[in-house]
Amino acid sequence: MSLAATTSIARVFEPLPEHRGIYDELYHGVFRKMYVRLKSLHLEFQKITGYPRFD
Repeated sequence: MSLAATTSIARVFEPLPEHRGIYDELYHGVFRKMYVRLKSLHLEFQKITGYPRFD
């Protein structure tokens, strides 16, 4: 089944240039740290479910 057959776009969000400082602060102060802290949980999830496949 194709991606187009299983998904639809209900709404598109575009970044606001005037919010760039907030986006940068969230990326560097939050999201990068979240990735590091959650990486082992994502790997455990993958081991249990087999998803996503890495081949």
